[in-house]
Amino acid sequence: PTVAWQSTAQAAYQVRFGEFDSGVIAGRETAYRIPRIFDDGNYMFSVRTASSDGEWSEWTDEVYVAIKNTPPLGEVILSAERFDANVKLSWTSTVSADNYAVYRDGELIDVTTGTTCIDRYSNGKSVYYVRAMVSGNYAESNHVTYTLKLRYDLISDDGGYSYKVLKYTPSPKMQSDSYTDDITYQYYSGREKPIAILSGRTERSKHFMYAAKSREELLFLKRMRGKPVLVKNSRGCVINGIINELQYSEAFVVTVSFAVREIYREGEVVDYV
Repeated sequence: PTVAWQSTAQAAYQVRFGEFDSGVIAGRETAYRIPRIFDDGNYMFSVRTASSDGEWSEWTDEVYVAIKNTPPLGEVILSAERFDANVKLSWTSTVSADNYAVYRDGELIDVTTGTTCIDRYSNGKSVYYVRAMVSGNYAESNHVTYTLKLRYDLISDDGGYSYKVLKYTPSPKMQSDSYTDDITYQYYSGREKPIAILSGRTERSKHFMYAAKSREELLFLKRMRGKPVLVKNSRGCVINGIINELQYSEAFVVTVSFAVREIYREGEVVDYV
C-alpha cells in the first residue's frame, strides 16, 4: 500500500501501518509506500509530522485500510531438497511474475527473479512457500514442509556456503543462551531517580563448549575472534554473529568454549520493496 497525507511546515514524518512502523524519516514527502507485503485484512494507518524546529504534531486519527490480494493467472509449484547443510528450494511457474518472494515459516527470506533459492539459515523443521509477485499482487505456491537434520554441530566463516564440524565435547553438550534487553535511563527535573525506558531491542548470545581434536581447530576459532560466523547445532538452533568470548585449555585434550553474539545478517531480507 501507498499512504498519503496533507501537512504544512513538514521537515520529517513517521508512519504506522498495522504493526509496521517506519521510524522517523527526514523529508517533505507527503506520500509513503509501505515496504512490506501484507496478507488480506484490515489495517490501521496513522501518521505524524515534525517541523524544522523538532516540534511533532499529534498522531492523526486512525484510518482503516482494507487489503485484498487479486491472484494473477497461473500457478507456482515448489519443491525442497537438502543441499550440503542447507535447504535448496526450486519452483516452476506459469505466472508472468515480476519477481518471487520466498518465505520460511511465514518470514520473508529472499526476493529473486530466478526460480531457485538456497536457504543458508535453515535448521530443523520448516515450512516454505513462494509468492509470484505481479504489480503488487501475488499467486502463492503450495506449502512444503522440510526437516533438515544435522548429525553434528557446524560452524561457517563464509555465511553458510561451507562448514567445519564441531564434533567433540568434553562432557554432555552444554549450550546456553543469554539475552540482554536494551534499557536506557531518562532523568527529569525534580525527580531523584530515573525512569527506565525499554527500547524493544534485545541482544542475544549463545555459549558453546567443545573439545578440539587438533590444534588447527583451535587456531581456526582463535582467528575468528571478532569476525562473523554462522553456527548451526543438531537441535535446530541457528545463530549468526561475532565470536566475542573465547576460552581454551591446552592439555591432553584441548577444550574450548566460546560465545557468539548475534548481529544483523548482511543482505538479510527484512521488508519487501
